[in-house]
Amino acid sequence: MEAKAFDTFCSIGPWVVTPDEISDLSAIRISTVVNGSVIASNQVSAMMRDPCWQVSYFSSGMTLEAGSIIATGTPGAGVIEAVDQAEAIVEGVGRLCNGVLAAPIAG
Repeated sequence: MEAKAFDTFCSIGPWVVTPDEISDLSAIRISTVVNGSVIASNQVSAMMRDPCWQVSYFSSGMTLEAGSIIATGTPGAGVIEAVDQAEAIVEGVGRLCNGVLAAPIAG
């Protein structure tokens, strides 16, 4: 199951950069941090599919506009619970931190 498909699970930002702003995409480190502890960290070069390959693949079947986002996965996932702080850190780009809220009770 793809967690990014759930409501509130695909936070993007606080900004998006363009390829000309990154000197070596393959060397960038991406980390997942929960409550201040790194639960996973890896470089773009370790991805199963190169980002350029992914753009080529997806653009062969759909139109990608300027600003399109391709959600490629995560260097690692873990269990998160209400009140946790979940962060995504992209080296040289920035940090996105979100508090985890309890799911509303259906009724």
